Amino acid sequence: MEGSSADTTPPVVSVPNDLTVAANNVTTTPYPGGYSVISLSEFSNAGNFPPTATDNVDGSVNVTCTEPNTNFNHSAHFGWWHLEPWPVGTNTITCTATDAAGNVGTASFTITVVYELEDAADTTPPVMIATAYLNGTSPTG
Repeated sequence: MEGSSADTTPPVVSVPNDLTVAANNVTTTPYPGGYSVISLSEFSNAGNFPPTATDNVDGSVNVTCTEPNTNFNHSAHFGWWHLEPWPVGTNTITCTATDAAGNVGTASFTITVVYELEDAADTTPPVMIATAYLNGTSPTG
């Protein structure tokens, strides 16, 4: 066609920010070492949830997200993310969108599951408050 150009621009995929959560199930099933089932509000609080994709020609296009270590494979417009068990460690989720011309856009984010949120360093010293004296007297006598 004269005056038109082929669509060579892939869709832009928007994904949630990376998440770090504590394991809320320390078992050997389905993942040795434990896992976490992340609440829908935790996903929502990460921003850009659910993942979306926009194409310069087609507008909004479908997104599919996968994580090979957990067999996670879902379209992004569903409501089942909060039922997935995520194993302890870093899980990289890759989201892909393909426009009508076959251009593919991708973006990734991570869900890191730790035993405790020890990665967030506690830099606040403890505060001691005396509520009673063992010998029944005050420090002044």
